[in-house]
Amino acid sequence: MSVQPLVSVIMPVFNGSAYLAEAMNSVLAQTFRDFELIVIDDGSTDDTRAVMTEQAEQDPRFVTISRENRGVVATRNEGINAARGEWLAFIDADDVAAPERFAQQLAALEHSGADVCSSWIRYIGHRQGIWQTPCSDAEIRAHLFFDSALAQSTVMLRKSALGNLRYRQDAILAEDYALWCDLVRAGLRFVGIARALVDYRVHAGQMSRQKREQVFA
Repeated sequence: MSVQPLVSVIMPVFNGSAYLAEAMNSVLAQTFRDFELIVIDDGSTDDTRAVMTEQAEQDPRFVTISRENRGVVATRNEGINAARGEWLAFIDADDVAAPERFAQQLAALEHSGADVCSSWIRYIGHRQGIWQTPCSDAEIRAHLFFDSALAQSTVMLRKSALGNLRYRQDAILAEDYALWCDLVRAGLRFVGIARALVDYRVHAGQMSRQKREQVFA
């Protein structure tokens, strides 16, 4: 691909063959079309690589990387470094984006002048309900003093505003929360959308649960 996309979508995956095709298809189905999807296989031992390769044959905007296991923090950061777009959009390989997600987030970012945009999420799988995250810049900043105010798979942010900031290897189980706090300290502005634009899948095999079990075993 030679033309620089406006949005780079970053999707890390480890042993995610069960849900990967659905996640990738939800990006393909976006009403906003000027994007690249970077899928990084973090040393999977299941059929992830085959699923990823088959899906990527559908569209030249799909970029696939497969290599040895380095962990989710290194994988997310590799995606950031590889991204060519002005905006970065994150989504995990077991989640599903609503078709209008990118279009609505870009509109909210343009209208507000913010650097970071999130949205509510809808739980699917082993949990039901909606996580109604705060939406104003002041509310998000205040909430981040106590807990995460942004769902990882809903975040879109301006790449140039990141500078040298990346997910931190020392923030085990909370690398996303640590980055959001770093963004606050760097002076970035936030906006949220009061609508569930991502379905967040809760299941036994998801990475966050695996990491938690490793820490508390």
